Amino acid sequence: MIKYLGIVIPVFDEEDIIQNVLLEWNEYLIKNYIKYEFIIINDGSTDKSREKILEITKTIKNITIIDKKNSGHGPSCIYGYKHCIETKKFDWVLQIDSDYQCDPVYFSKFLIYSNEYDAVFGNRKIRYDGALRVVISNILMISILFIKFKLIRDSNVPYRLMKTSILKKSLEDFPLSVFLSNIFVSLKISKICTIKWVDIKFRDRMSGSSKTNTIKMLFKFFRFLMDLMRYNWKI
Repeated sequence: MIKYLGIVIPVFDEEDIIQNVLLEWNEYLIKNYIKYEFIIINDGSTDKSREKILEITKTIKNITIIDKKNSGHGPSCIYGYKHCIETKKFDWVLQIDSDYQCDPVYFSKFLIYSNEYDAVFGNRKIRYDGALRVVISNILMISILFIKFKLIRDSNVPYRLMKTSILKKSLEDFPLSVFLSNIFVSLKISKICTIKWVDIKFRDRMSGSSKTNTIKMLFKFFRFLMDLMRYNWKI
């Protein structure tokens, strides 16, 4: 039973869609009588994302905006996780993205499984964000299986529900310099408890485009493999 849910949402230049994301999730959570708070990590946005979020606070009151210099998606998630842990208000933390791809319709299953599991992650069985991302995601899964002997179905999924106590343990002795931090969080959580995977459909972006091109994706992949070998002993 979730008593108080902290929802971590890293945001970078999503002025066209962030209000829709917050309104959609707010409506769903209210209907399901879930007490929650949006924790918006503004990762140095250069557009009007912050203004759009401030504007929506007139409608949705339980929003906290945390501004920080741009450091990327993973570090922003870690920043938000630590905030939720340090406030000591939330017994569960949900992380979603700000680009409309995380559909709240699946969250009912997450709620059911949270009664049995301490971590419930989405598994993007259907996704519309490019064939290369699918290929790299599968290679990541195979690489982790080969190196760590663990089957992590969707290690970098941005739709994850975690008990705060488990999340806190996963961040202890966490190698802050790692690339693709959320993958390492998945690995560390998998050592502490069993992750329940829920098949989800990852929606297409409603507006804008991905900030990562093919070259950047390949660079991230090889950088992650290097970090995985480097920090193998810690995870």
